[in-house]
Formats: sequence, structure tokens, C-alpha cells
Amino acid sequence: MHAITSKEKPTSQSTSTPPPLTARTKEPSQDSSAKAITKRICGANPGTANTILRTLNAATTGFISGAISDIVVNETTTQKYKVSMKVGDQTFEGVTTPTNNGVFILISTADPANRVTFNYAASVAGITSVGTFKWALNATFKNAQIM
Repeated sequence: MHAITSKEKPTSQSTSTPPPLTARTKEPSQDSSAKAITKRICGANPGTANTILRTLNAATTGFISGAISDIVVNETTTQKYKVSMKVGDQTFEGVTTPTNNGVFILISTADPANRVTFNYAASVAGITSVGTFKWALNATFKNAQIM
């Protein structure tokens, strides 16, 4: 496992820091017996109430590793958003309509087998515009990494 890098100096973790959140994924392979690997998101913040959770959904698949950055949100129609973000060297994109307890999937532009899936909160009442959605994503995932 490699060290987490950040623009900020590392700080010691207190005992109240929750463990990294995980999702089980399978490595891309022609063999259907591919071993399950664990994807974790580290450094995610609790997030904004009634928007998005700081978890990876179990549907996250492929080779994904690196810092989350360059989050862009555009509204395509009312309450339907095009989201893109970088994870490491890959750009992921997707179109989503926020739904209570739902998920949204971002697909790698370099390899469509690589997919990041995030969970919406029980209520998404806090997502009312492009601005609130982008703010929630940045507040939750700024300086986070997927490993």
C-alpha cells in the first residue's frame, strides 16, 4: 500500500477518527473468478446534511486510485446534473438526478470498466441547484483519496 499524499502536512489521527469506508469490487478480468478487492475512500469529510454520503457504493468497479479533484457540476435540465471529477489520472463523468437513498455513477473517460459509485443521503433536500450540489461534493470529497 502506498502513502496518502496531500498538500497539507500529515497530522496524527485521534482515536475518534472513523476507519476508512470501503466497497467491495472485482478486478477487471476475463476470468469470472477474479478476486474481490477492497476500494476505500480516505479523508472524506462528513459532508453536508441532506446531500451525499462520504461512502463508496459496492458497485464501484475497476482500477481506481488517487486523489479526488477538479469536481465540475453542470445542470442539464431541472434537477438533472452532469458531474465530472478526477480521481488520480482518470476523469470520471456521469449524469444524475439526486434521489433519496439513491446512487450516482461516474464512468472513466479512459476505460468505461472503471466506475465510481457514490451514495446519496436519505434525503437530498439540500441539493437545490448546481451550486449546492457542487458545494456538497467539494465539502465532502476535497482532499479525499480512493485507494
